[in-house]
Amino acid sequence: IAAAFAESVEDSRLVFSAASAEARSETELFEIARQDLTEQEMILAEAKEALEEVSNRNRRLKEAAERGLAEARSNREYADNAENRVVAVKALLDKSQNQAVSSETVAGTADAEAKI
Repeated sequence: IAAAFAESVEDSRLVFSAASAEARSETELFEIARQDLTEQEMILAEAKEALEEVSNRNRRLKEAAERGLAEARSNREYADNAENRVVAVKALLDKSQNQAVSSETVAGTADAEAKI
């Protein structure tokens, strides 16, 4: 009986040692997985931060482009108005030139008639 009991105790110790070793191995695997998870969470956080920076930069660039477009439109309207003013001034200048020529002709005729 003592031999059977000793053998049973030894078998139990072997089972306990194997179970303990497996538990340590599983614990080590768990710790490795947890470290990997922590690293991946850090990578994800960095990626989120980079995405936020890029999104903010894109938003600022879009706003600058919209301001540039609005300014370009305004400048185009100003240029169109200036062109219209130039055309109007040229028309007035031509009219004034024609009136000056007419006035000169009338003055010349009046001078000639006065000499007669």
